[in-house]
Amino acid sequence: MSEQRLFFRIQQDVQLDYHSVSSDAITQEAPEHYFEHAESLRLFSQFRRMDSESAPLLAQIASESRSLSEYLEMMNRKMDLLAQQLTANVHVETSKESHHVSLSEGGLAFSTDKPVYKDSWLAVQLLFLPSCTGIVTFAKVVRCDELAAQQYRIGIQFHALNQEQSKIIAKQIIHSQMAAKRFDATKM
Repeated sequence: MSEQRLFFRIQQDVQLDYHSVSSDAITQEAPEHYFEHAESLRLFSQFRRMDSESAPLLAQIASESRSLSEYLEMMNRKMDLLAQQLTANVHVETSKESHHVSLSEGGLAFSTDKPVYKDSWLAVQLLFLPSCTGIVTFAKVVRCDELAAQQYRIGIQFHALNQEQSKIIAKQIIHSQMAAKRFDATKM
C-alpha cells in the first residue's frame, strides 16, 4: 500500500519540546498549560493575526495618505522586532536543544531516545528559528519506529490547529523551500 502525502514536507531545525498527555487533556486543557513560557508564543501569534486583520485598513490608509501608511508600517515592524526579541529571550533562557524534524502542515517526525507510543497524545511546542515564531498544540502519535538501540523515530499529526497556527507552519515551509531554491541556484 502506497502512502500518499497530503502536504509538502521539509527538513528543518527547530526547538522542540513535548509532554505526554491523556486523551482527556486535549478536550479539557489548553496545550499552553504544559509549557512554562508558551504565552510569549501565543502573544506573537496574536500579533500576526492582528497584522492580517488590519491589512485591509492599512491598504485603505495607504490610498489616502502614503506617508501615514509608511509610518504605520514602520511602527508595525518595530513591534514585530520587539515581540521576536522577547520570544527569543524567553526561549534562549529555557532553551531546549535543536531537533532536526521533517515538517508538514499536517504534522512532523523527529528522532528521540525515548519511545512515545502510537496512538498516545502529546502537548507540543515548536519554535522556528531565526524568526522566533512558533506554535503550541496537541498532537497524536501516528508512528514510533525503533531505529537503533535507544533511538526512535516519532511521527505526530497535529490536532485542531487554528488558522493562525496553520499559516505559521505554511509560511515556514514556503520560506524553507525558497531558501533551498536560492541555495540550489547559487550552486549552478
